[in-house]
Amino acid sequence: MKSHFSLYIHLIRILAAVGVFLAHLSLNYFSTGWNVLGGNGHYCVVIFFVLSGYLIAFTTDVGRKGAKAYSIDRLSRLYAVVLPALIFTYLLDGVGKYFNSAFYSQFLNDNLQSLKFLLNLLFVQQATFVNTNPSSNNVFWSLSYEFWYYVIFGCAVYLKGKKRIMVLVILTLVAGVKILTLLPVWLMGVAAYYVTKNISIRNLFAILLFVISSVILIWFFSSNIQFLPTCGRLGFSPLYYSANFANDYLYGLLIAINLVSIFWIDVPNFVVPSRLNEGIKYLSVATFPLYAFHYPLLVFFGAVVSYDKSNVLHVLLIFFVVMGLVLFLNYYLEKSRKYYITFFANLLGLLNKKVLCR
Repeated sequence: MKSHFSLYIHLIRILAAVGVFLAHLSLNYFSTGWNVLGGNGHYCVVIFFVLSGYLIAFTTDVGRKGAKAYSIDRLSRLYAVVLPALIFTYLLDGVGKYFNSAFYSQFLNDNLQSLKFLLNLLFVQQATFVNTNPSSNNVFWSLSYEFWYYVIFGCAVYLKGKKRIMVLVILTLVAGVKILTLLPVWLMGVAAYYVTKNISIRNLFAILLFVISSVILIWFFSSNIQFLPTCGRLGFSPLYYSANFANDYLYGLLIAINLVSIFWIDVPNFVVPSRLNEGIKYLSVATFPLYAFHYPLLVFFGAVVSYDKSNVLHVLLIFFVVMGLVLFLNYYLEKSRKYYITFFANLLGLLNKKVLCR
């Protein structure tokens, strides 16, 4: 991958994760008069979907390590963050409710909480007709989408013939309409990768395309207007977080075009100082923990910390405290990933032996 393009991917991931965080911090629960993103944090998740599709297509095409390695990599990457985030949410919500149960009542329903955590642990919290979050952690919906996109794409790549068709049909039925509705957004990232691999664009045209797509993306993002029809409200029946799918398609297409165009911009002798590059990579890796941990932290601080929600300095302090905690956690989460890799390698090896013994 070209160095300038790799840096751009990292920076976009960081901006998208911080964008989701800021969008939630702007909610009236946590601040007032500080609506930074105009309620458009959902489009940051669209960015994640497109980037995810691009990077998964890249790793499966370049790495070519096979289905088992692909499964271990994806499962370990997810569970190294998801499992600690679920435990953290459960414990933090328990402490927070002890001090301010009235505040927490705005975010969660205590009914069937154990089942809700289990559904999120298994990534079926948005499958078929299910729509649930683990306690106060309202961002987990997209992780269900990501998981099923990984599974569907992996089966499409590594299975062959009638077996592939049969498995894909079963997977699409299990995933359900909501998740499949935004699958084209994820596949735009896949398409962007294969375009960059197989079609070259002249430098001047690439620059022009990048500028135009960037301007339209910023305008789209900063506007509160829904340019295309929606199917209900985000987070509500019938499509819940896929309700804005037409606009998501448009935004995802613009992101894909933007990625293709910057890939082909000629940046001769592009070098990033090693320490700066390492710092950006670390922040990029931390985007997943930031996404998974920030909301229960915001709810906790909103419940137990007495701060002026209309004071920008107070709100910024909450922002930096949450960021600092996430960056601290990310160090240990990354170190723990090797244990998840070992666990899933052993588990898949055991399952494979049982299948072969039949």
